[in-house]
Amino acid sequence: MLLYFSASWCGPCQAFTPSLVEFHRQHAEASNLDVLLVSQDISAEAMLAYMGDHEMLFPAVPYDRIARSRLRVSYGGLGNPSLVVLSPSGEVVVSSVVDGTSPADVLDEMRRLGQ
Repeated sequence: MLLYFSASWCGPCQAFTPSLVEFHRQHAEASNLDVLLVSQDISAEAMLAYMGDHEMLFPAVPYDRIARSRLRVSYGGLGNPSLVVLSPSGEVVVSSVVDGTSPADVLDEMRRLGQ
């Protein structure tokens, strides 16, 4: 499971999102890869437009449940974009927040691991 913390207003997010979308397209079916968007947008409409603009075919935490989910507090840190890889048991495997790497580095690590 990948948690993707992102927002439409974030320039680095706009730059990275196409790479994640392509990675997801290439690996989702073969490796049973799940991505979950945790939006930091200012409205549900902005989140949905961002997802549509980038053809994000993975789910998102419903906008009205993001704060209650506490995913940002538990896994996301303060910066955007952030990408966190979770094991099936919910343990952090690699994280752009914890490991001090970029989200692109997290994708490179997943490629190295054969995901």
